[in-house]
Amino acid sequence: MAKLTFQRQFLLCVVLILCGFLLAALTNCGVFSNVGWVAAGLLFVVHPVCPPNANNRTAARIGGGIVILLGLLLRFRM
Repeated sequence: MAKLTFQRQFLLCVVLILCGFLLAALTNCGVFSNVGWVAAGLLFVVHPVCPPNANNRTAARIGGGIVILLGLLLRFRM
């Protein structure tokens, strides 16, 4: 399995969020969009990777926490 770089992990987060929105639209249940946001944030909290020009893993974890808070606080309703 290939090592997760910042670019791959960022694309994986985008795919998770888009899948959450797609499931929310198909099932008419807005919880799936929130789950997508939380899953994307947890990916950065559990496995913090930084862009090649930065070496601050704490900032990646804080950013993941902010994404989780967005997923929990914002309610997307269908």
